[in-house]
Amino acid sequence: MLQQSHFDDRGCIADTDFSWPENGTVGEADGDIEYLDPAFRRGRSADQVVPDEKIREDRLRALPKVVARWCRPVRLSLDRRFTERLCA
Repeated sequence: MLQQSHFDDRGCIADTDFSWPENGTVGEADGDIEYLDPAFRRGRSADQVVPDEKIREDRLRALPKVVARWCRPVRLSLDRRFTERLCA
């Protein structure tokens, strides 16, 4: 699933990029834009975005969820083996 919302007792945690609910896994495709572009930082400094992302990921893992993160070079080389590993 793409862009699935996840909630805990404090409310909405995130809309993750990918979700495999059948095995409790979510996937996040990281990019520099969320740290560098002021429109994505919503008034926060890049230094604040990093710990905020860590807290967000900790809340997802507490659901419990397996959180897989990958960056641009991996996204550009996605293949069947990578997808199978994410779903394993």
